[in-house]
Amino acid sequence: DRHVILKNATKEIAHARGSLFMILTVNLWRGYDLLRRGDLEQAQESLESGLEDMILWSGSESRMVIQWPTGFLGAVFVQRGRLEEAEQVLRRGEPEPGQGGDGPTFWRRAKIELLLAQGRPEEALEVCEDYVSLRGHMLNPASTPWRTVKAEVLDRLERTEEALELAREQLQAV
Repeated sequence: DRHVILKNATKEIAHARGSLFMILTVNLWRGYDLLRRGDLEQAQESLESGLEDMILWSGSESRMVIQWPTGFLGAVFVQRGRLEEAEQVLRRGEPEPGQGGDGPTFWRRAKIELLLAQGRPEEALEVCEDYVSLRGHMLNPASTPWRTVKAEVLDRLERTEEALELAREQLQAV
């Protein structure tokens, strides 16, 4: 598998250079790639290592530092149906209200998915409104699919027409 070969080669380079940051970066983005591909077991393993490495590298468990890995790992746990673990890991990296950036964006998306999986669409809509207000200007639906996310939340709230309108907008944006 080319992912394993690339991971091993990159880790060898990182070890040779003594770069913990490079190792955590490999674990983080490899885990994210595996999550997107649906390989949830390997994604979890890689992201758990990335989270540990991130804490070791930064010297703290600052929420700002761990928003990326907790967001990705939370999404893995939601997709695996391990909602209690998702809630625990997301609690660790929760961003401040109104805090922007990519890490908080990935974290909020995982939180929305968790709330929907828990049957809490009203709370999911609250998080979604924050997600949209901070990232709604993003044009690339691959990196920030806010219309799709909000459409799903609205559909769960039986606000079908609003959900369909956002879905149509999303299709036009692609």
